[in-house]
Amino acid sequence: MDKERLEETLEGTKEKEKRRSPDKWKKTVWIGISVSLVIVAVLYVSGAIFFQQHFYPNTWIDGENYGWKNVIQVEDDIRNQTKSYELVIYGRDGVTDRIRGDEIEMEPLFDGSLEEIREKQNGFFWVPALWSPKDYEIPRLVSYDDALFQRKLSELEIFQKRNIVSPQDAYIGEYDEKTNSYSIIAEKPGSDIHREEVVQAIEEALSCLQEELDLETIDCFTKPAVTSTTAWLNRVVNTLNKYVSAKIIYDWNGAREVIDGTQIHNWLMVKQKNVVIDEEKVRGYVNELAKRNDTFGKKREFQTTEGETITLSSGSYGWWSDRSGETKELVELIKKGETVEREPLYHARGYVKGQNDIGNSYVEIDLGRQHLYLYIEGELVLESDFVSGNVARGFATPAGVFGLTYKERHATLKGTNYATKVDYWMPFNGNIGMHDAGWRSSFGGDIYQTNGSHGCINLPKEAAAQIYDKIEQGFPIVCYH
Repeated sequence: MDKERLEETLEGTKEKEKRRSPDKWKKTVWIGISVSLVIVAVLYVSGAIFFQQHFYPNTWIDGENYGWKNVIQVEDDIRNQTKSYELVIYGRDGVTDRIRGDEIEMEPLFDGSLEEIREKQNGFFWVPALWSPKDYEIPRLVSYDDALFQRKLSELEIFQKRNIVSPQDAYIGEYDEKTNSYSIIAEKPGSDIHREEVVQAIEEALSCLQEELDLETIDCFTKPAVTSTTAWLNRVVNTLNKYVSAKIIYDWNGAREVIDGTQIHNWLMVKQKNVVIDEEKVRGYVNELAKRNDTFGKKREFQTTEGETITLSSGSYGWWSDRSGETKELVELIKKGETVEREPLYHARGYVKGQNDIGNSYVEIDLGRQHLYLYIEGELVLESDFVSGNVARGFATPAGVFGLTYKERHATLKGTNYATKVDYWMPFNGNIGMHDAGWRSSFGGDIYQTNGSHGCINLPKEAAAQIYDKIEQGFPIVCYH
């Protein structure tokens, strides 16, 4: 019995224990929660108190994270930064300068911006700041010793004379024969700076603790007055290139004379931002060509039908360039910048081109023998006696080389005391010419000595007619004794 009662007792005790266990567990949990809440509350309140004087976590000021620090700590950090601050100044041509904060006794100035940032914080909202960064900028104010600053300025390399180079204007280079052109030589910027503007830029950089100052970014260098993009300079070089591109190919009395950029560039000048062609130089060159190729006024060697080589006086025959007129024409052609082929202007022309401008077709008048020969392409096609000017009366026919002025049928020749009709009139030297003389019964011999003409060549009508049919304006007439 005792054993059974004992077992019953034990079982009852276990049942009671089971009924009490849930209550005990619940109590333990509530105690834990209460303690945790208290700890959290303490931490939260402590944080709230802490962040009444300190910046929130993740508070960025001017790029620095000052979370958990107070105003004094931030100011100390800024002071340390100012002590180690250095401004690097980049000039031209590799010139670099540095100004350190300690060289000019630089100190930061605080205007209360840090306090304003901190006062905007509510200490009880510090927890959200753990995940919400804040970014602020404050004025970076500094002070420094002006005397030290001025001394430092005087030591800067950018202000030293050895490093100051004046700018060079763009200009037009020399004529290039290989390219037959002119080109613009670009300007050189130099390193001459405006001191006042540079000093102002340095002061501004120091005031905000700027670490680098590139002088190229500010308008402080003296600029060239003329650059490669200057309108008038480009207009001038374009005009020069147009002029030297001209090519004038002359047929100058049979000689080929070429004028192009290699010669033209010697005649060009730039005056008052315009291209000017020196007409005096052009005239000089035209004179040279004319002198080389003209035949008018020159004596000539001539082989007579009788086989003699004689020197002929110039008369009024040959190639005679209009130098003044051709100078003006050439200047205008250069201005057009074109390639042209042309003959020069002439006052007078020979019958054929070349230095032997008489050629193989001519009338040969032998005044001494009073005999005439007509050659066509080297072939003697006619010869005849004639009567020339009366020597005794001072009307002797002049010697020389002439060109037929014109020819006319049924002309009336007039003089002081006469008016004579002829069928074939062929003047070649003023009022002197060849014509038929029906009033004469004989020709040749020495008739001209005392019974000659007023200077003309009197011919039998048949000879005059044949000559008239064979010759034309400009045909060479060679008269000699």
